[in-house]
Amino acid sequence: MGKYSPLKKYLDKQDRPKIQMSFSEVEEIISDKLPISAYKYQAWWSNGGHNHANAWLNVNFTASVDLDRKIVIFAKNTKREIHNSFSYSKRIQEFNQRWHLSSNLNRQNKITNFKNRFQNIIGLRQIRIGVVTDFCNMAGVILPLSDSYFLEIEKFVCKVFRETKDFRDYIKRVQILFWALEKSQEIDKINSFYEDFCEILEMSPSIGISAQKINNQVVLYPSGAKLLDEKIINMDLLWLSDFPEVQELFEKSLADFLNFSGEKAEARSILDGLRTSLEVLLKDILNNDKPLEKNAKEIKLWLKTKNVHPNIRNSVGIFTHLENYIRFMNDVKHPNQDINYSKNEIEHMIYQTGIFIRLIIETEKS
Repeated sequence: MGKYSPLKKYLDKQDRPKIQMSFSEVEEIISDKLPISAYKYQAWWSNGGHNHANAWLNVNFTASVDLDRKIVIFAKNTKREIHNSFSYSKRIQEFNQRWHLSSNLNRQNKITNFKNRFQNIIGLRQIRIGVVTDFCNMAGVILPLSDSYFLEIEKFVCKVFRETKDFRDYIKRVQILFWALEKSQEIDKINSFYEDFCEILEMSPSIGISAQKINNQVVLYPSGAKLLDEKIINMDLLWLSDFPEVQELFEKSLADFLNFSGEKAEARSILDGLRTSLEVLLKDILNNDKPLEKNAKEIKLWLKTKNVHPNIRNSVGIFTHLENYIRFMNDVKHPNQDINYSKNEIEHMIYQTGIFIRLIIETEKS
């Protein structure tokens, strides 16, 4: 039974359309303290995207919060929404199995289908001329100056993609279009475009492309690329959404790593961001303000209360690594010598940080 199950049971028994509760009343119901994030961030009380929200969503309530007054209002939905998981690739696969159809189309047909789907989503969007200008400049495409093109700018962008024959160049231009939206800070466009793009990737699973959004930066990469295709750094880092400050720090380190040029100052900044993300998480989970090295033993005891296996907690497990991790990160923060950190070493520390954070978060959720 999860930490927030008592809150779910409490709400499920209520007949009132609105229930106002202080944070202390919520803590009394769950017999535990709310995390620091609940006191600091509205995002913690958002309706979806994190595990604890199911405590009210699954019994047909939504939450709104007043952080200044430390009050949350749970409102009962008058019309319950039904969320269905819709998987294009799964349905196509099941259809092919039912009808004994082969899915082994040649690669050129698959690429053509992908291109058609992509150009459909471009045609449904209004793209500002500034974005298209940046796109053309980065892609090395001439932007016609006639009025007709300004009136139907999306058709011009579709034409650019339609005339791009080499598939690698095509994908490069898709990436450039995301960059142009990012440069113009078209946040809503990036989000909706990214969602639609992920949908067509699901319809085209065999073309070997994956996408990830870190903050407002969308990165396209070959499926199977080592860094971005691991579960520990998965799509949108949803597993971090319960802890917004930790998510922000971890995402920034990832984004900086993607643009790492090899400079020592950049390396130290990335590593320090990773260290701070773990430090902030431990403070939040343990509800204290101790530095990372002081909380190492505290989190070990906390894991013991959560019945985590001794081999994970003790010498052959994660805390030998954590002690070495802290020693390494302290050397980064207070260097005694001029050290160059390679891209491979920084990537290793990204995974180490992610492993620690994920173990703690998943333990908290369960």
